[in-house]
Amino acid sequence: MNKNKYFASKSLFKKSFKVSDIILKFVLTLTFLAVMLVFILFFYFVFSNGIEYLNFGLIYNKVDKIQKGILPIIINTIYVVILTLLIAVPIAIGAAVYITQYIKSKKIVKIINLSINMLSSIPTILIGLFGYNIFCVFFGFSPSILVGCLTMSFCVLPNIIETSKEAILSIPKSYKYGALSLGAKKHQVVFNIIIPNAMPGIVTAIILAAGKIMGESAALLLTVGAASKMPSNLIQHIFSSGKTLTLHLYYTAGNSNSYNSFQICFAIASILIFLTLILNCLTKLLSKCFKKF
Repeated sequence: MNKNKYFASKSLFKKSFKVSDIILKFVLTLTFLAVMLVFILFFYFVFSNGIEYLNFGLIYNKVDKIQKGILPIIINTIYVVILTLLIAVPIAIGAAVYITQYIKSKKIVKIINLSINMLSSIPTILIGLFGYNIFCVFFGFSPSILVGCLTMSFCVLPNIIETSKEAILSIPKSYKYGALSLGAKKHQVVFNIIIPNAMPGIVTAIILAAGKIMGESAALLLTVGAASKMPSNLIQHIFSSGKTLTLHLYYTAGNSNSYNSFQICFAIASILIFLTLILNCLTKLLSKCFKKF
């Protein structure tokens, strides 16, 4: 009889648990649908307002051998994203590995983490002023794509370091200790076990950083320049001035005095969103190729 009461109470517990589980699932589903609704409405608002001017002429419009379309600006944006990632990602991954694998003092780690958090909370316009004073005023460089990329690397370094750190710390310590017990050296463990296993988290950090770079305007306002010419030399172009899509969108919106100019802003925003999606897909493909090797 006691056993029957026990199993009856267990079944009642399971029923009540199922009801609460259903309620929780319902609430989470509503939350997900709300987020998706905002996402869909945002895309619909941007594309529906810019679809009228979203054509080939907006991108490539050559008049009297002068490029009037936004193709050079798109190329400048790609330059800024790729070059900034090439500068920031190796430094960030190296810093994350050093903090998690080589520093033994917890006090030093706390100081470094505090510094990273403070850097991530600084407004990007202040980082832009810092980059302008360091690279343009102190070193004497003129505003260029390279100066803009060096400045942007300060903006994305904290986020990449933090996400890479979390990815590395999520790896079971048994992987590391097992490899060391078998005679592997520290650098072999880092490059053959830790970084490959942390790659999904690192790729997430790179994707978020790429989106931040592509959507940034404040840090590039004083450092990257405002030219929009086609690159004549792929290497030398990084030393020349060249505004990005976000800066072009900022200038266009600031000088728009008509409804057509307002629609062109939405068309530029649509291209910016499309490029962000392409960049995210390419980053994921590269991460998969890296895993195979």
